[in-house]
Amino acid sequence: MFKQIVWITAVYFLLTSTFAQSEIVFTSSRDGTREIYTMNDDGNRVQRLTDNKYFEKNPVWSPGGEQIAFTRDLDADVRGHQLDIIIMDANGKNQRNLTKHPARDEDPTWSPDGRHIAFTSNRTGRSEIHIITIRNGKIERLTNSKGLGGFAYDPSWSPNGKHIVYKQVDLRQGDTINIIDVKTKQSKLLIEPKPNILESCPRWSPDGKYILYHEIHGRGKVVKIDAKDQFVNFLLILGRPSRLVIVNVDGFEQPKPIIPEEWSVYPTASWSPDSKAIVFSSKPRLKAGGRSIYRYNLVTHEIVNLSHRPNSDGEPNWLNRTLSVSPAGKMATQWGKIKR
Repeated sequence: MFKQIVWITAVYFLLTSTFAQSEIVFTSSRDGTREIYTMNDDGNRVQRLTDNKYFEKNPVWSPGGEQIAFTRDLDADVRGHQLDIIIMDANGKNQRNLTKHPARDEDPTWSPDGRHIAFTSNRTGRSEIHIITIRNGKIERLTNSKGLGGFAYDPSWSPNGKHIVYKQVDLRQGDTINIIDVKTKQSKLLIEPKPNILESCPRWSPDGKYILYHEIHGRGKVVKIDAKDQFVNFLLILGRPSRLVIVNVDGFEQPKPIIPEEWSVYPTASWSPDSKAIVFSSKPRLKAGGRSIYRYNLVTHEIVNLSHRPNSDGEPNWLNRTLSVSPAGKMATQWGKIKR
């Protein structure tokens, strides 16, 4: 009888831990300040993870879903002056600084093995992609945009861990999307500059076949943030047409997501684990109110509103367990441990 109770308890634990975990992490100002939340991919089971005076953004899951990395703005007086990368447990506990530098460290993305995080930093005088080893805090610069007179940001790791796709700004030629080899640091062009079009936030699909990025037609005003690092901020006018674009890894454009033309689509979309859906934030252009998070099925073209909030919800990131791609696989692994 005792063995049966243990067996039932173990099965219940496996089922709840496998299927009940929130799958989308996002930011929201629904409670007054910009904080980090999670929810299931149907919009239910919303949980607030952070609660402080700081402005927080760019939350991303670790490959196994045990942790979340995000950007925290530590300067309440001058937004964007000092940003650090923070890591916390999936329930919001054990928050700790991964970086601690008087510069802007932002846009974290995990390596598939969970040992490294690539991020954007202007610590060397201009914004470049860097990689930090989580175990010992060692930081290495990956990109070098000095010869272009520009900068690099928005990294996203390939599923095999060999490459990173990122946004490259060349102040003479224009904006591009590039892919860089993590080992050799050799970069190649994926998306060429397009007149009067701003591309950003490339995201590699979990199956490794496609890259999703954000595109806005017409640039905003160019503002110099800090002459020392030559970082440039483009103010995006949300009344301008914007869309999400999907290309294969060779740069050939795929059928675009069919999103209503009157919607303003915000950057930082994310793929589903099976690469058949995406989540993004949007709102009707020129309409008052905040943005909501939507799930878009790339096969059926169905759009589902997941947040339904009057406040701004954004920057969704969909959990993709690279080490256990199916509930069955995860259950078999955990059950083997219990039996031993």
